[in-house]
Amino acid sequence: MEVFDDAALSTVATLVEMNKRIWVRLRTTGLDDKLVNIVIDSCWATKTDDQKAKPSYQLIKDGCSEDNTLVIKDNGMGLSSSFSFAAFQFSSSEKSDVYLHCQDCKKNGRRRRSVRYLRDDGPPALITMAWTS
Repeated sequence: MEVFDDAALSTVATLVEMNKRIWVRLRTTGLDDKLVNIVIDSCWATKTDDQKAKPSYQLIKDGCSEDNTLVIKDNGMGLSSSFSFAAFQFSSSEKSDVYLHCQDCKKNGRRRRSVRYLRDDGPPALITMAWTS
């Protein structure tokens, strides 16, 4: 998982500012893009590195936006998926740490319209990253 300052995904974010739009890319390497597509199933934020911590804030659920600032740029079209949203912090927190957790699933199948994509039965990958004060 990588965070960028721009929609072109070319400038890696070194500082995340409140309400500033950031772009997130999930990608993998070493797989055949004709057979595997990376699909973001869900992304959520917590105040700690514990993915099950409360409170949590849902950004993407079942592949759909749950946040009014979130824009899904690419999802399921190759070996990377990306989205953007306005950076935030938890209001109940003295620390401004935010941990972003994303769970993906693989879409298997050919890229022909007549073929329905099937989700892999294997466990989804969970990726976590953080921006901290």
